[in-house]
Amino acid sequence: LATLLLELALTRVLSVSLWYHFGFLVISTALLGFGASGVTLSLWTRLRERADLGRSLAACSLCFACSTLFSFWLMQHIPFDPFSIAVDRRQFLLMPIYLVVVALPFFCSGLGISLLLTRGVRDVTRLYAFDLVGAGLGCSLITLVLPHFGGSGSVIFAAFAGALAALSFSLPSEKLF
Repeated sequence: LATLLLELALTRVLSVSLWYHFGFLVISTALLGFGASGVTLSLWTRLRERADLGRSLAACSLCFACSTLFSFWLMQHIPFDPFSIAVDRRQFLLMPIYLVVVALPFFCSGLGISLLLTRGVRDVTRLYAFDLVGAGLGCSLITLVLPHFGGSGSVIFAAFAGALAALSFSLPSEKLF
């Protein structure tokens, strides 16, 4: 829910603050974050196989929430201006930095989702169903959140939803898998 809500909110924010082309680039940047998290999880065997799942998922969710706020703040301070690419050579350096900053929350989210699906192989159909329901709710919720809170408020709302996920994963419960 939080990830799709963030992706849609950033699409709106970047289409207004930069050229509208950069709004659609959020989707590719999110996929970059997801892909990097999958590579990281495949290489980080301790996290993938032995770490406490509830604690790891809470940490990933909290990292998502914090990195959402941090990256959105940093995006406001990176002097990336696509209109001056032709005259300012440093824009070629600022553009990839800007996109990596945008990808950071998606990396954290992707790490948590990949970890959950990797560890829950026996319940993967149920987990995937909940993932799809959450994604659908996030997409639907943007229609309510964006008009009331605006672009920046919607990003903060997505971070808050990630923090709620961290809280729910940190509560004592039965062993997840």
